[in-house]
Amino acid sequence: MLKFKQQAGVVTLIVTLVFLITLTLIVAFATRVGIFDLRMAANESRYREAFSIAEGGLDFAIEKFAKNTTPLNGNYIYDPDRNGTADVIPSPLLTNFNSNGSVASNAQARFTATVTQQTVEGVTVFTFSSTGQSIDRSAKAIVSKQIIIRGITNGQTPNAPVMIDGAMDVTGNIHIVANPNAVKNCVQSCAVSVWTSGAVAVGSSISTCYLQGYTGTQCLNLALDPMLLQITNSADKGLDIIQNDPYTNANPAGNFPPDLFAYLFGVAYTEWPSIKALKTNTDVQTTCEHLTAGSQGLHWLDSCSIAANTKVGSIVNPVILVLHNNPFQAADGVVINGIVFVFDDTPDNAPTVNPSVLGGGSVINGSLLSNAAFNGGTFTVVYNPEVLSNLINNTGSAYRTVATVPGSWHDFGEVK
Repeated sequence: MLKFKQQAGVVTLIVTLVFLITLTLIVAFATRVGIFDLRMAANESRYREAFSIAEGGLDFAIEKFAKNTTPLNGNYIYDPDRNGTADVIPSPLLTNFNSNGSVASNAQARFTATVTQQTVEGVTVFTFSSTGQSIDRSAKAIVSKQIIIRGITNGQTPNAPVMIDGAMDVTGNIHIVANPNAVKNCVQSCAVSVWTSGAVAVGSSISTCYLQGYTGTQCLNLALDPMLLQITNSADKGLDIIQNDPYTNANPAGNFPPDLFAYLFGVAYTEWPSIKALKTNTDVQTTCEHLTAGSQGLHWLDSCSIAANTKVGSIVNPVILVLHNNPFQAADGVVINGIVFVFDDTPDNAPTVNPSVLGGGSVINGSLLSNAAFNGGTFTVVYNPEVLSNLINNTGSAYRTVATVPGSWHDFGEVK
């Protein structure tokens, strides 16, 4: 029979063994959980690596594809040789490319991008899918997005040579060649020269005419205009000047666009950074000094003062000049082919744009727009349907952009 001290020693031994076993199990469990967490973290890291590569591949593929498309009757075709004939879209569009666009080795992360197309209600929709792989090939992520290709103006051109969201007060001599077909299905008063949501105060300094009444610099050939009563001369405002036309949601209802920026570009004025991102000029070209007859596309400008006798853009390749929170200034003899937009990014507040100053003999072949009250000098605006049409239909990369179909982005991923 064991003595008391011997019994106590056995109990201590058993308790110690139980404690050690329990501690061993706890350590083993903690180690197992730690290893599991490490594996999860490693898997997450590899997936994020694959996901980043897939996203880069998607952007790379869309950019590459956008530079090789050509519009055909309103739809866009894949046309890398630019011969006007649709070519077979490669599938995959890119193979074994890494984010730098070179052939990947087994030691590099890589992506493969594919593209398919379908027509939805007359609009060609391109679906891009990019598969990214981690460096060790253990993780894979797939992202997809649908895009359409649209023009900068979203297919919209101004309906009048001068459109002002607010009042217009011009003290200099201005000549405006009207859009003869601005109003559809009309019996009288089809032509529109000036269209504003506020009052037009021009005194005796304005004259408007049809193209046949335009001399090339001024509206002086009024005798050649068959609809003289519609045309403004001196202080007699004709029916071609539409003023005090409130917004369509005003009471009483009017017809002037509630958002002139959206009217032209297809997005609300509050989203102007998305349009600025489409500009042709570089970040250091924020004034008009770089503009020439060879300029094309959209130019977003912080200030503008064009030197005398400068030609900007052409009939075939017109420009859109956006003067952001600043007036438009042009010296004598300046000719601009395209649209000039004096843009105030806070139009609901007090006017923040100083009066524009246009020198005598300066001509805009296209349209002049401002989403704030406009005060200007001596100038001419000629509504030129050919110029405005070329802004919509030009196939150059300076005139189109890709737009994401809302809600079309998806991602899928897997880790071995």
